[in-house]
Amino acid sequence: MLATKFTNVTVIDNHIYGLSDGILDCVSLETGERAWKKGRYRQGQVLGVGQRILVLAKMQSRLVEANPRSSPS
Repeated sequence: MLATKFTNVTVIDNHIYGLSDGILDCVSLETGERAWKKGRYRQGQVLGVGQRILVLAKMQSRLVEANPRSSPS
């Protein structure tokens, strides 16, 4: 379950990506099951860019692959 607070999510290929309590989270749109949760970004926003996610956070910005089978490193 995503615990977004004052932040948006993005949907790419039937998966929802968002900052859940400051950690990037990937959840299946169909089942609601979490694929992975990784990376401490704290407060910020996410934006879908093709098959990637741009994470704009207070202390950093990062472009990560939107891949439910492999969490970002």
